[in-house]
Amino acid sequence: MPRSNQLNVLLFAVCVVSLLSLACESKSNTTPNNNESTAKQIEGETKSLLADLFVNEPIADARGVAEVKKDETATGDVVITGRVGGRADPFVNGASIFILTDSALKSCEQIHGDQCQQPWDYCCETRESLLANTATIRVTGADGKPLQLNIKDEHGLSPLATVTIAGTISTHEDNQLVIDAKRIYVDGNNKS
Repeated sequence: MPRSNQLNVLLFAVCVVSLLSLACESKSNTTPNNNESTAKQIEGETKSLLADLFVNEPIADARGVAEVKKDETATGDVVITGRVGGRADPFVNGASIFILTDSALKSCEQIHGDQCQQPWDYCCETRESLLANTATIRVTGADGKPLQLNIKDEHGLSPLATVTIAGTISTHEDNQLVIDAKRIYVDGNNKS
């Protein structure tokens, strides 16, 4: 191959590599900004949703977890009350989901002489009792999926907190009760 053709091929190759390099650099520079922008938008929407979710006034006409679970006709909107608990960690890490337990159940700190380190796990109750007296509470976004953040400690929402939830029954079958929360009231006197 003549020398001039070799130089042309070399120049062409250098140009192609340079253009690809610039295109990749340009793309890599825009991706974080887009991701950052999306993350900020989601964070803003989440904060707005949480601000509207937690209310300062008690919610009327609440029913206990066990009562709602026993009512096979219960569908649609519901107001339910109970205490956060039912397992060692009643909150799902990375999602806005927690377990609500019927207030009639005694947690371990209510049993004289019990030295349980995690009284909210209701370890003194049988599995059958827990199944009959617990509900899963979810906080969902516009897409109907649980928000991807842990809401533990939001507005005092913690293990053994007494809460009232106005929401919509999502699942009510085979000992499962799942409620999508629309409003949550955390009782200020949540200690026994």
